[in-house]
Amino acid sequence: MQLLSITQDNIEAYIAFRWEIATEEGRRYYDRIDLATAILTRGDDLVLQDENGEMLAAVVISRNQYHDGSCHVRISIDDRSKNPNTLAGWLRYVLRHETDTVVKVDTCFHACNLPELSLPSAEMTDMGFAEVPGSYRYERKPGPPQTGEFPYASRAIELGYKAVILDDVTIASNPDIFEKLTEVYNRAFSIRGRVSPVTPDGMRRNYEADSNTMIIAKLDDEIVASTTLTNMGDSILGPQISCLRKHWGTGVSDLICRLFTQIVADQWNLPIVAYAEVGNSASWRALERFGLVRNKEYMIWEKMVPSGQSFTL
Repeated sequence: MQLLSITQDNIEAYIAFRWEIATEEGRRYYDRIDLATAILTRGDDLVLQDENGEMLAAVVISRNQYHDGSCHVRISIDDRSKNPNTLAGWLRYVLRHETDTVVKVDTCFHACNLPELSLPSAEMTDMGFAEVPGSYRYERKPGPPQTGEFPYASRAIELGYKAVILDDVTIASNPDIFEKLTEVYNRAFSIRGRVSPVTPDGMRRNYEADSNTMIIAKLDDEIVASTTLTNMGDSILGPQISCLRKHWGTGVSDLICRLFTQIVADQWNLPIVAYAEVGNSASWRALERFGLVRNKEYMIWEKMVPSGQSFTL
């Protein structure tokens, strides 16, 4: 058995495998993005395959340095079986590549459960992991903005902020707008270790995707924030807001998300679904302010390795 990186040589076969093992919701998402570009740009995907070249499991390992100096290694594994014990076996094989390596900074290993499926407690505990809350799922019922929601939007308007749908006319009058949006996004998420940087070309593809609608916020001629809504068929995914730090606290997030909600109500009248990491209280409190309700908690498996020590199984 081999653990191989995904490259131009095997990306086509890997995408076919990912499509085969994905859930229906996952396939709807894949159908709305440039999956090959996303995978190759991120560089976190690997595949477990047997001696005959058959793909057995898709593996994603992201390594990110956080602003406090610690390192977070996030591992997710998926296969055809969806059998918890089989997945735990693949995970143990992958983790053998981490053993005996002395970490230079405090390192937190996270092993992800699949949706609606938890890795077996006995096996995970034996490998030194503890199950902890990882993220929340939020949902807003269909309908326009309600009284009491988006309470700081009026503050943003008073300060001169405007939120508009990004369209071809706006782009034509701002030739470098995708460069500006890329700068806002990358600066906004630079402290979020798991968020991969984007490029202007990637931002343009995001705009051009049929399922997406982009919203931007401006102060005079300066672009200060943006978000994208993605139509998943039975729901709208979002909002993930990128906002320059100097504009935090102005109410611009409320303003941009109020427009987001109105667009969804007017065009599709579908529920809005969003996700937030447990440790990102600013995000999930904002979602609650926007009328979304927490309806699910996703658990992950965590193992801490202090600086100067090695990962062991």
